[in-house]
Amino acid sequence: MSFNVRFNEKAFVKFAEEFEDAVKAEQIISQTEKVMVETAGNAVRVIKKLTPDGKTHALRRGWSAGHLKRVGKTTNVDIWNSVRYAPFVEFGHRMVVHGKTVGYQPGKFMMKRGINYVEKTFEREVGKVYNEELKKIMGD
Repeated sequence: MSFNVRFNEKAFVKFAEEFEDAVKAEQIISQTEKVMVETAGNAVRVIKKLTPDGKTHALRRGWSAGHLKRVGKTTNVDIWNSVRYAPFVEFGHRMVVHGKTVGYQPGKFMMKRGINYVEKTFEREVGKVYNEELKKIMGD
């Protein structure tokens, strides 16, 4: 009785290199996702500051950020406001009295302005994390 094992060293080396590349890529993705979560928290903070202060403060308290979701090759973090009238404050609305339009209340665009502000810092932060991870991986 004999036992024969074949080992293709070339194929194994290729597998090991691909595996190592995948691990390194996953480290970078993980750190990038961490920055995304932090950025979403910062976005909510900025948006709350830009939100008009009503009597009940419900609109400000209504802002939330969700968890990371990977969909295909993209990663998303949702930011929303659970208050029913939030879209009307964000985008504006007609003012109607007794069925007649008497004016228009322009939107405050607090979410749009907050996201625009945070997007600028997000790119810079992701660049820092990406470079730091590459340095760790490359051993510099």
